[in-house]
Amino acid sequence: MLIENKTGNVHRIRRLNIFNQVLERWNNEFPPDITGQKMNKRLQIIGEKLELNRMVIVKEGPTPLFKKLTSKVGRKTFISQLVIAGVPHDIIASITDTSIDVIKKHYAKSYSQEQLDAYTERLNNLR
Repeated sequence: MLIENKTGNVHRIRRLNIFNQVLERWNNEFPPDITGQKMNKRLQIIGEKLELNRMVIVKEGPTPLFKKLTSKVGRKTFISQLVIAGVPHDIIASITDTSIDVIKKHYAKSYSQEQLDAYTERLNNLR
């Protein structure tokens, strides 16, 4: 369940296993606030430990994927996963402070039910 700070609206969203594992590590409380820079560095360390070494092409030249992980990438991935999971666009817009038009333009794509099921299964099996 997610309660918006601004409006007090309540949304029920199914939590993935990986999210529950993170909460368990922090005794079912969210980790303390950290700066965006520290968060991005920690995401990159996690990416390196997960061996996300596939090379990606960026302006500076080829670089390992884990070095490009940021909270912005996480936000985009989160919104994409909500769209794939079939969460209504108005709810996604509400909980991410993103307009419905942006969600439709940048994130909404057509996926078969088999693709959605396979992807959800893969996400739930992350360790």
